[in-house]
Amino acid sequence: MKKFVLHLLVLSHSYSVPSLKRVCIDLLEQDRLTRENVIDVLQLARSCDAPRLSLICVRMVVKDLKSVSSTEGWKVMRRANPALEQELVESVVEADSVSQFLILILNNNIEYAASYFKHSENYMQFK
Repeated sequence: MKKFVLHLLVLSHSYSVPSLKRVCIDLLEQDRLTRENVIDVLQLARSCDAPRLSLICVRMVVKDLKSVSSTEGWKVMRRANPALEQELVESVVEADSVSQFLILILNNNIEYAASYFKHSENYMQFK
């Protein structure tokens, strides 16, 4: 089953077999995601209405964009779905901004962190 988990995910979604879909999603979330397949799994997760799996994939991309962006899956996605590429790059930038903000707070630079947050693009999202 592990060999065909992606195919089974698509089929279980297409034919509305929720128990099989859940098993497929669980397998993918636990141990089947790699830097080589994460983009393909992300696209399938989105088309098969698997938001948690999609989030896990995005987090994996954010964590290792350099490695993931060198894969064949990224190159294909880049041509077929440039909007997804843009969204993933923006997620990386946003995660980096939040990390910098948290580092400032942890280093007791509260005033500078408040200033950084207020003048960053993120401020507009929370305003």
